[in-house]
Amino acid sequence: MNTFAPFMKALAQRRQLRRSFEGALVSYRLKLEGTASLTIVTDEINPTATAKVMSEAWPAPDSELAHSTFLKEALRFNRNAMQYLHCGVVLAPGLKNQYRLIWEVPSLSLTDEGWLQQLKLFGRLTNKAWETLPQPGSRLRQKSGASDDHHVIFMP
Repeated sequence: MNTFAPFMKALAQRRQLRRSFEGALVSYRLKLEGTASLTIVTDEINPTATAKVMSEAWPAPDSELAHSTFLKEALRFNRNAMQYLHCGVVLAPGLKNQYRLIWEVPSLSLTDEGWLQQLKLFGRLTNKAWETLPQPGSRLRQKSGASDDHHVIFMP
C-alpha cells in the first residue's frame, strides 16, 4: 500500500514516462485511453502532500452568455463527478481565463491497483467533461424540452 506519489514514481519508471522537476515538485504527462491527456504533479520530498491530477485546459468562452452557460454546465458536471471522485472543473491555477478538471489526490494509502483504478476513473471523467461542456467557438446546444413539448398539436 502506497500513497499516490510513490505509485506515480513507480508507474513512471515502468512505463518510462517523462518527468520534469521544479524544486521538490515532479510533473508527469500521461495519456490515458480515449483522448484524456493528463498532467500529474506530486511532491517527491513529502509523499504525503496532496498531489494534483489535471486535464488539458479549456479556454474560457469569449462572450458573457457563452461564459455563463459554460459555468452552469461545469457546475452540473461537478455535482455529478463528485459522486465518483473528489474533482471538479475550476479555474486553472496560474492561468487566466482557462479551466481544468482537477483532482486533488488525498494522502491515502491504496494498493497500486486501487490508484490505477482511480486514475482511470479520472480519465473517464475527463473524457466525459470534454463531451459535455461547451467547447470554445461552438454554438450553444439547444436543450431538449419537456416531454410535453413533443406532443403539442398546433391548430391553424
